[in-house]
Amino acid sequence: MFNKLVVRRRGGYCFEQNGLLLQVLRQLGFDACALGARVRLRITDRSILPRRTHMLIAVTLDGSCWLTDVGAGAASLTQALRLVPDREQRTPHDRRRLVHEDRQWFQQIWRDGQWADVYQFTLDDFPAVDRDVANWYTSTHPADSFSQELMVALARPGGGRTTLRDGEFTFHHHDGRRDPHAVRTPAELARALGQLGIMLASDELRELAQRAGLDHEPWPACHKRHNG
Repeated sequence: MFNKLVVRRRGGYCFEQNGLLLQVLRQLGFDACALGARVRLRITDRSILPRRTHMLIAVTLDGSCWLTDVGAGAASLTQALRLVPDREQRTPHDRRRLVHEDRQWFQQIWRDGQWADVYQFTLDDFPAVDRDVANWYTSTHPADSFSQELMVALARPGGGRTTLRDGEFTFHHHDGRRDPHAVRTPAELARALGQLGIMLASDELRELAQRAGLDHEPWPACHKRHNG
């Protein structure tokens, strides 16, 4: 995990990003534990129960509980949230709040003029044995979006974010404006990934472009692995 995320700078999803962060926090002496969550960004109807396949981290510091999450894609936290209900908390990239209803916590983000659920969770521990099962499902099951879609996100200095989702590369401004650009060729895919800090070997790029349906277009002359 360290080699993939830090040495090869390939990025990852919640069980990798937050899994590594949890190890670091514990080695530094923090009282930290994993929590499980049900992502609701694309499931707004609360009568529908999503799978519990997301991991975040709770840290107890000076008697207070804080939440951190570096593995939620374009909704990743860039500042820890204090576990208090109904209080708006500003981060470098957006406005957040936590709502407690029916023994469930909901982490929310301010988007498009309203509060939207990011995910729901409880404060029950999410042990490694359960994380292993959820991680396996997330990375292998054909019904899960991670095995079907191309998704990359990066938080930028100044409050903006950059995302790549299937055929659309978008810069999200801090004020809510979006600048989308279509990705139609392997060369455009390589440039978009490069702006997100990801450099692939040519064979990896070819495989990714094929899965994205771009393999019929001309190939970039060179796209080497970045080892920084």
